[in-house]
Amino acid sequence: MHERFADRFLHAGQNQLLTKQEGNLSLLNFACLLKGCSPAYTRRYYGKMDFGSLAFFSQKKHGISFFSLQKYQETTRRTFSAYHQRNTKKSPNVQDFQKLWRVVDGLYSKFNEQRIRQLDEQALQKCISEILDKIARLLAMTVYTESLDIPQIQTYFRESGGRASIENSFLQKVVVPTFASFSQHAHKLLLKKYSNHDAQFLFSDYFSSPTEIQAQTRAHSFIRQKGGVQAMRQTLRQMQKMTKKSEQVIRHFWKKLLPQERKVFAFVQASIALRDLRKIPFNKLLVLLNTATREVLQRNKIPAQLSPYVFYAELEEGVVRQPSYLKVLRSRERRGVNAYFFPNAVHIRSGAYNQELKQLLRAVGSKARSTQLQGTTAFIGVVEGKVQRILSEKDFHRFRKGNILVTSMTRPEFVPLLKKSIAIITDEGGVTCHAAIISRELQIPCIVGTQIATRVLKDGMQVRVDAKHGVVQVLKNK
Repeated sequence: MHERFADRFLHAGQNQLLTKQEGNLSLLNFACLLKGCSPAYTRRYYGKMDFGSLAFFSQKKHGISFFSLQKYQETTRRTFSAYHQRNTKKSPNVQDFQKLWRVVDGLYSKFNEQRIRQLDEQALQKCISEILDKIARLLAMTVYTESLDIPQIQTYFRESGGRASIENSFLQKVVVPTFASFSQHAHKLLLKKYSNHDAQFLFSDYFSSPTEIQAQTRAHSFIRQKGGVQAMRQTLRQMQKMTKKSEQVIRHFWKKLLPQERKVFAFVQASIALRDLRKIPFNKLLVLLNTATREVLQRNKIPAQLSPYVFYAELEEGVVRQPSYLKVLRSRERRGVNAYFFPNAVHIRSGAYNQELKQLLRAVGSKARSTQLQGTTAFIGVVEGKVQRILSEKDFHRFRKGNILVTSMTRPEFVPLLKKSIAIITDEGGVTCHAAIISRELQIPCIVGTQIATRVLKDGMQVRVDAKHGVVQVLKNK
């Protein structure tokens, strides 16, 4: 009989609120991020902090991870506190990120598929270790951006002596993006001469990364979906024009702020930019990791398509060379993966473990039968309409224009759906998440971080999205 690790997981965090992240997640790409939660990587930024335990479930491409909400938010609080006490324009996190981004660009230029295939065993292992180290460092220095939300910003503003008379304006202006987003970078790259390797990272996600040939196909498809090169140029000009307009608005507002208010404003603006732009080095590292992992598997007579089911430590420890390893990966592919990451032990099992998954889902949020949901406003507005839940790419074709999109969290591939929706509601995220950034670009009412929207709201429900106050009210069941 299998041990119920869910009981142990919940007991370990019994005084902690649980949160989750959901989407295209693989064991390979998700677990390698967890190295960044270890003290060796986090101590520089968050001091003596224990991230606690994490749980992970996946079936096919869909994955769900569970972890402590308080510890997640504590990274943001500690980063702001350290930044606020320093007489500097940039936090160590931002300074380190800029340096690491340049290093990652160099690695990415150096190692395309052909170069990785040419590495001998020792050099390939060294390359993988370096990639894993960079991924862990990148996660550690940027994880604080993920939980930043309006209530936190409001607290920082008030604690810093911000004026009550401008608080509402401050909270509205501080989340306006004033940087060239990942989407703008993607458009620029595809509008110039590029190699297949250049484009790979644009189509990478937390499940897998495309091969160079697959990237070529996806780039051509992306350009067609955007209406061709000329349409993309027009879209890019519109995005750049909007960014420039936002910069002017923020520059004017900045002049009205007191020094202590500017400190908070600069922190939030930097966090929003960091959260979005980190996708560039992250995705490049994931391309390198996935390419190297596929090469290791092929050298050991294992199909490359099984790479998403590899645990990174199995690469480092040579488990991949064991005769039984192919059977292990086949089982994970067929039955799903369940993993628990405790401070002193890792347990990875094949299978859905649906009862344990349901147990953890029940522990996330305490009002699963409520007719009113509370979240964080990402873009202000009030609309009423029909709910349509979209949990994965296989459901994209079902979405109807004019509906309200409800999902766990959005990613770049969701953008065509976001443009069709009249409002966005997500389980996860704060003001720096993808849904928040895109909703502000498209000016669509958006509420993020409800925790339970995908479990409470059903297709066809009539709801009122009050993105002034971060409230979703169920008006009528279908």
